[in-house]
Amino acid sequence: MTFYHIFRGIYCFLAAFVIGYSIFKKRKFDILVIYVFSSIVYFFPAFIGEFQSFVFLEKGYTYKPQEIYYKSYLVLIINLMVCLVWMFMSDCRRHKNTYKKTMDLYLNDYESIIVVISEIVILCLNFILCYRLRNYIFVEKFDKTKLMEHMTLFDTLALNMTYYFFIISFSCKMRWKKVSMVIALLCISYSLALAKRSELVLGIIAVAYVWVTRNSESSLWELLWKRKYLLLTGLVFFCAVFLSKPVLNAAVQGDWKQIFMYFKRDGKLIESFIYSESNVITSNLNEILRLNVTADGDTYRFASLGFIPFIGTLSDSVLVPSDFYELYQPIVYPKISGWGAANCFLAEAVSNGGILTLICMVHLLCCTFVIMEKILYKNMNVFIKTGILAAMPHLAFYIHRNTLFYIIRTVRIFAYISFFLIVIHILLTHKHPDRRNLKKIFLQENM
Repeated sequence: MTFYHIFRGIYCFLAAFVIGYSIFKKRKFDILVIYVFSSIVYFFPAFIGEFQSFVFLEKGYTYKPQEIYYKSYLVLIINLMVCLVWMFMSDCRRHKNTYKKTMDLYLNDYESIIVVISEIVILCLNFILCYRLRNYIFVEKFDKTKLMEHMTLFDTLALNMTYYFFIISFSCKMRWKKVSMVIALLCISYSLALAKRSELVLGIIAVAYVWVTRNSESSLWELLWKRKYLLLTGLVFFCAVFLSKPVLNAAVQGDWKQIFMYFKRDGKLIESFIYSESNVITSNLNEILRLNVTADGDTYRFASLGFIPFIGTLSDSVLVPSDFYELYQPIVYPKISGWGAANCFLAEAVSNGGILTLICMVHLLCCTFVIMEKILYKNMNVFIKTGILAAMPHLAFYIHRNTLFYIIRTVRIFAYISFFLIVIHILLTHKHPDRRNLKKIFLQENM
């Protein structure tokens, strides 16, 4: 029996235990559970024991099965063990009345007006930006790479604001909620027109998190079992997201015949899962560890610049740190050019300082989750809470395919949006500070 078989067995047992503990244990649903599920989903090939690696030919490339390196299992085991420790600590700290606590996500009239007007402005901005990119969206042969090359800072900002207000509309209680939800759905369609699934998926994760915390009184399994149809809908949506990547271009063009013909071919449905994003992320982790790619702390030192406002906002800035993929891609994928392979947060941690750095980074991440939840359950400004909810899926779910600098830069954008909305709210009520307390009246009316 080799290290590969030993570590694979330990990982499968540990993953099954963590999943069972998260679902069947009577505990408060928290952000850490989302991170655990993300760790398992993004590294799903670890259960199979192999991934599909790139094999470059004279023209193009193909795939071949490759056994997962035992050090990859070691990294995944450490990641889950740290999460399990924090779950035990969290459950020991909590009291019986924890289940009675809910998030205070209410908007008064002034806050509701700010949200609805902001959404209308964003919707108009999305139409303008969509018109500007019409020659790259509404074409016979849709090319996402070419479209991304012509996107500007305003497009990125519009996508982030769309995502932010999608979360407000569907998770907060407010006046004119239905109007706000309709506008938010129209806004999010802009991201789908750009063939970007991320904003919709991450927005649904944030809204689902709020919904589960409001309705969960026992275990996660009991809540989902009571709402079987909702669970089934979620599973169908999850599968659709995984299967949509190979046919995303055809979906944007509305070429349903091509989509039908793709999945009609023998084995294509299974291939869509095999060659999914999970395969790419697992491949990155495996190859970076196997080839012993080292960053010597460079990418983390650069990432610290992300805390400085506007650093790294413009791609051509001389102060922009190099992304981790710029370091490992020439080593791992020397024949790939013109596009960047996805990143890997765990691999970046190991490359910057080994296993000890990995342990520290996962501990830091879990500590961040605890702090975020404490803020969400406190009586604070709703725009601050929305900013945290917007950052949460990026930190808890999307993190495995990104670098530390990208995460800091993205979270920073939501801090800007929250700060801007708070300033507007203060300016509207500065002559009548008592109007800021309208939330109490609104709560009494809705009791």
